[in-house]
Amino acid sequence: MNCEVKKVIVSMQNEITSVIPISDLDLPANVIKFYIDSGLEELYPPQSDAVRHGLLDGRNILASIATASGKTLLAEMAMLKSIIENDGKALYIVPLIALASEKYDRFSQFASLGVRVGISTGDFSSKTKGNQLGDHDIIVVTSEKADSLMRNQTEWMRDISVVVVDEVHLLGDPHRGPTLDVTMTKLRLLNPRAQVIALSATIGNAAAVAGWLDAELVVSDWRPIELLEGVGFKSRVVFDGGCPNRAIDAHTDSDPSINIVLDTINEGNQCIVFRSSRPFCEAFAKKFSEKENLRGLLARMLGAKRRSQLVRLADKVVKTSESTTADYLAACIRSGVAFHHAGLTSAQRRIVEDGFRQNKIMMLVSTTTLAAGLNLPARQVIIKEHTRYNGSWMEEIPVIEYKQMAGRAGRPHLDDHGESALIAKSDDELQTLLMNYVGGEPENIYSNLNHAGVLQTHVLASIVTGFAVTPNSILELFGETFYAHQNTSQDLNSTIRDCIDFLLLHEMLQEPDTITSQEPDTTGFSATQLGELVCRLYVDPATAATIVDGIRTAEHREMELTDFSILQLLCTTGDVQTRRNKLPLDQFIFEHAREIIDIPTILLSLTTLQKPGSPPTDKDTEAIAQLDDAFKESVVNASMLLDWIDEMKVAERKRKKSKDDESARGKTITQKFGNYEGDIHSLTSSTEWIMHATQEIAQIINAAPTTQNHVWVLERRVRYGVKAELIGLVGVKHIGRAYARGLFDSGVKTHEDFENNTSTLRKVLGNKTMEKVLKNLKIPFHPSSEPESTDPSCNYQATLEDFTPLTKGVV
Repeated sequence: MNCEVKKVIVSMQNEITSVIPISDLDLPANVIKFYIDSGLEELYPPQSDAVRHGLLDGRNILASIATASGKTLLAEMAMLKSIIENDGKALYIVPLIALASEKYDRFSQFASLGVRVGISTGDFSSKTKGNQLGDHDIIVVTSEKADSLMRNQTEWMRDISVVVVDEVHLLGDPHRGPTLDVTMTKLRLLNPRAQVIALSATIGNAAAVAGWLDAELVVSDWRPIELLEGVGFKSRVVFDGGCPNRAIDAHTDSDPSINIVLDTINEGNQCIVFRSSRPFCEAFAKKFSEKENLRGLLARMLGAKRRSQLVRLADKVVKTSESTTADYLAACIRSGVAFHHAGLTSAQRRIVEDGFRQNKIMMLVSTTTLAAGLNLPARQVIIKEHTRYNGSWMEEIPVIEYKQMAGRAGRPHLDDHGESALIAKSDDELQTLLMNYVGGEPENIYSNLNHAGVLQTHVLASIVTGFAVTPNSILELFGETFYAHQNTSQDLNSTIRDCIDFLLLHEMLQEPDTITSQEPDTTGFSATQLGELVCRLYVDPATAATIVDGIRTAEHREMELTDFSILQLLCTTGDVQTRRNKLPLDQFIFEHAREIIDIPTILLSLTTLQKPGSPPTDKDTEAIAQLDDAFKESVVNASMLLDWIDEMKVAERKRKKSKDDESARGKTITQKFGNYEGDIHSLTSSTEWIMHATQEIAQIINAAPTTQNHVWVLERRVRYGVKAELIGLVGVKHIGRAYARGLFDSGVKTHEDFENNTSTLRKVLGNKTMEKVLKNLKIPFHPSSEPESTDPSCNYQATLEDFTPLTKGVV
């Protein structure tokens, strides 16, 4: 493509044309050799610009440069120089676990330079040996993990010489932004001499962020390959910047997005389609596997060799799950396409991503929310909608998000250009999209730190760690944040005082003895035992307050706590990752209303509550309908957890229709609640973590022994998805919920029962698993040559570990 791109590089022209050879860089000789041996001979223009602005001289750098323009290399050079020349240590912060794994794999290639790389992305607790991470030279973490490492006063954090913040524009994200804001602030105060490298492709107010970081600003729209941004409507794609329109071949469908996909694949190229919801993702991909005309077209385009590769890839997906979703995904993959969203299991997402990277899957349909997590460039990007449902109404996506998606177009070293197409529904909308999105500028980012619900955890952490304990020092600490840099401190100071009042009220802080003295600002607050625990466990103080109040309320009322009582209480907190699910609530609430600790007033008048066993009246039904959505969500998710710990199957394949279809409906969790296996993983894993916190909180507040024991048992049941009788069995390595049930029902109920029951073990576990289990238990056995005869009832999802395979190198 020779057409001009409208946007120009925000660098001096001589810097655009004058790039720096790798051999001329002020880097250790072995680093220069490493890059040259890998085929890298010179820097890109934006990279050269960053070097000229002091990247290798220890200067802070904010690089706001286009996707695929080499942001990561900037970080690598600064980190390697500091590590090899000055015995430094680098912290690389990313927003998503998927990105952390990707960077870990990349940086592990530096082993030949003697550089050690570690990764940590999970919640930090006393069980995690955070100090072991300090043995590495580059540590890859999420922003939450970096925060928790500082909360636990990890010694090596003071040795950091380079801090890299990837996707720094997420400072403006309402969920991740506040923690990133505080974490960056603390790291800079903890290591005032450390070099800060902040990276992003899209920041509207980059100068403001650079000013906060005292950083040199490098801004560039240069890309190694040209990006053509356009809007598709009917039979054409209209590009910005004077490029000629591109005709869309009318294959077999009137949908321009489908025809663009077919055009792209027919040319031997890959494409990514972004949709606004999971159902839309699946529906779009399934068209190519279910419509005979589209399936036939794709078969001819793919060729026999690729089709055979796709069959093998689809077979891998089928083995990951018994769910209908897995079957749908496999059918799509056989046709050369796939969908990708958070409802899939991690194994399924990994298969899809690898298949796309290996050029086997030709089209990938993803939700827009996963755009930042996908580092999968393609020749063509299609953005099907520019609006999405926010839970209440449809809203337009921000320009910064559009730019992130469009920037995925174009594969360095493979394409001469990349194309993105935002789909319009009319000529008028086409012009609007061209002006507002293609020609639009990314929005400014603003910190969302000034909310009591957000600040409470950070105020508590600053006091527990001794980072700031007096009223003045606390205000000074948060006065260094990006929020304070953008705003006056008056509002923030008021919110901080509200946070301190909340923490005092809920017994997580205690006032200094001299608080009434003439110099109150010179004496520090101190954390209570409860406050220290909440900080160490990385639990939201509001969650801890809900748990404490719930346990005390139940004991005050002499209420018998049930599994539902505890689970519903935890599902009301913000730390349990819930999702709206489809389930009629009336009958369930009628049956369990007496078990709800913090029961809504409106339910107190239920006939079924006053007269247990009575049929619900119309008034009862009306009362249920008036409950707010948050309460309903907590009940539904608690109900799902009950089914999980009652050993209900997670999923099963869709069967052929029969007269028994109605009776079979709801036999699995995914069928009953209309959700995905990935959702169940998110719910159960976050609940398990908060159950662990509840167990320790119950001890701190001296809850009744029966309550403490109940929580202990329930935590393990949530971890494995089993009834209480199986807890001992699922604690054995290699035995999950399905194997444990098979063993228990066959008479193997204790560790002692594993001896002299070889035939039963072989029938339930199969030879290989049986031998692993016996070896782990140090029980003598004789390897068998008998064929596998595993009980087929055990061949389904067993534990949470099936959803979350261990990542190599994770500490």
